[in-house]
Amino acid sequence: MTALEQQIVTDYEVNGTAIELLAQDYNLEQAIIQATLLKYSSKYQEEHKDGKEEDISQREYEEIKRALKQIALYGESEAIRARVGIFLFNEKKGRNDGKSKNINNTKVNILMLNDHIKQARKALLTDAVKTIEAEVTKEE
Repeated sequence: MTALEQQIVTDYEVNGTAIELLAQDYNLEQAIIQATLLKYSSKYQEEHKDGKEEDISQREYEEIKRALKQIALYGESEAIRARVGIFLFNEKKGRNDGKSKNINNTKVNILMLNDHIKQARKALLTDAVKTIEAEVTKEE
């Protein structure tokens, strides 16, 4: 995490600064602030969960975890024991979460990305981008 990203996260989590104000204070696009918070701020991640209901109850989850532990310790196949053991280890570390795989492993220079967004917005506002109209036909 860069110093700028750390400042953004701290301002959001500790000071409770709104995203709009963070964007103004750091002269960044709101999308950049949101991406940074989604990547590094547990508070922001918690506030912006998908809202999907759990497929299984907590009790069922604990039962499944116990069963997997039994397989990891006493399974017949060494390969299966290893795979289940690795899965459980990664689960404990939070590595099996789909968001962490997609977001936390990305490395983006937020200042460069911010500049690209500003350039794209400016190009759209000045009609520098030509639109191409095309008609789609279905061949039979």
